[in-house]
Amino acid sequence: MVTAERIRFLRIHHNWTQKKLSEKVGESSQVISNWERGYTTPSLQNILALADALDCTTDYLLGRSDQPFDILKKINDVLADKGFDETDLFYVYVWEELTQEEIKQVLNFFQFIRQSK
Repeated sequence: MVTAERIRFLRIHHNWTQKKLSEKVGESSQVISNWERGYTTPSLQNILALADALDCTTDYLLGRSDQPFDILKKINDVLADKGFDETDLFYVYVWEELTQEEIKQVLNFFQFIRQSK
């Protein structure tokens, strides 16, 4: 039932009708309705299409995560929009190399930049 509720929640979040979502995933609006009511379950291919259309993760749709969006992907998309093709700031190995004090310095500097706007 989690998948059904999340499909409906995200569709409404996007302010879409079932017909609009059906057009985006290549299924009929009746199929969307059945998914949202839990009468049927989307196939793996449908889950992938839904995640792309609803801009969420498959883990969220399947109830494996309560975080609907891939935060790192969103950050990388923002950076790409601002002209940064590649940044290693968000790679785990970079943070693993830093001490606790160095991480505090990075976070403090980031906060300073945000407040100085």
